[in-house]
Formats: sequence, structure tokens, C-alpha cells
Amino acid sequence: MGRVDDADHLTRFRELLSGSSQVILDTNALIYFLQGTAPYFDLVQALFDEVEGGRLRCGVSVMSELKLLVKPFNQGLEA
Repeated sequence: MGRVDDADHLTRFRELLSGSSQVILDTNALIYFLQGTAPYFDLVQALFDEVEGGRLRCGVSVMSELKLLVKPFNQGLEA
């Protein structure tokens, strides 16, 4: 497919998403989005644009939720 930061790669990713009605997100995808991690942020942003627009549903496993809460919990922050 090419490099992740390649415009063709983003176009292909959007095409793949258009054929789906729902996705399950892995912890890494959530972290990349929350931290704005290059070069993956554009891909995850495209995915969340589809979710926000109502064209795609997404789910997150309980394990991913727990993984995301470990750092705030260890820092004494409320979830």
C-alpha cells in the first residue's frame, strides 16, 4: 500500500473503510489518535471522521479500555 503518510495510502484506507459498517479498534489506534502520533494520526483521524459522520460504528474492547486507564490510574488521576 505504500507509506503510511502517503496521500495514496490515506485514499486507499478511506476506500477500505467505505466498505465497512463497523470496526473494532485496537489499543494502539486509540493511543495514536489521543497522542497525535505521526505518521498514523491521519489514518486514525480518517476513521474517526467516518464514525463522527455516522457512516461507521466503532467498538473498543474492555481490555483496550483498561490499558488506556493504566497510566492515569498510576498517576493517581480519576478516570
